[in-house]
Parts: sequence; structure tokens; C-alpha cells
Amino acid sequence: MYIAKKMIRDVHGVKGMQLVEKEGSVAQSTVTDHLHFHCVPFDAPDLSVWNYRKLKNTPLENANLYKAEAEKITKLSKRFTKKYQNEA
Repeated sequence: MYIAKKMIRDVHGVKGMQLVEKEGSVAQSTVTDHLHFHCVPFDAPDLSVWNYRKLKNTPLENANLYKAEAEKITKLSKRFTKKYQNEA
């Protein structure tokens, strides 16, 4: 991110940068278990256009759905720690 910020400032003359993140299997179906980050230069807050629409669940309903998955979240957390605990 440090290099991207410096290069965007030098190349485009702006200090603003938005990050767009995509999970690997969505971004490139041949490879999984990684993330893609795109650094997008911007000079004004109108870069993004938001299309508001009614969501299937309210934020409170989503919180309750995730609470119901507490056991799975704990299992995934342990798996992540085991897989990456020796990474530097």
C-alpha cells in the first residue's frame, strides 16, 4: 500500500486512493484462497456511485444470523490460526 500511495501521487498528482478488494476465486476462478487489491486514484469523493436498495435482512437480523454461526466462526478462527501462525 505504501508503494501504491507514493506511485499514485507521483503519476497522477493526487493523494487520494481507494482500495477495491475481491476474493481470489471470484476475481480469477483458477486460483483460490487469496485476495486481489486494486488501488484506484481519486481526487474527489464523487468517485463512487452508491445504488441504495432494500436489503434482504436488516442489520439486526444479520447480527443474529452471524451469532447463530458462532461455533463455525470459532472453528474457522482456529483453522486460520493453525494455518498462518508461523507466517511472518
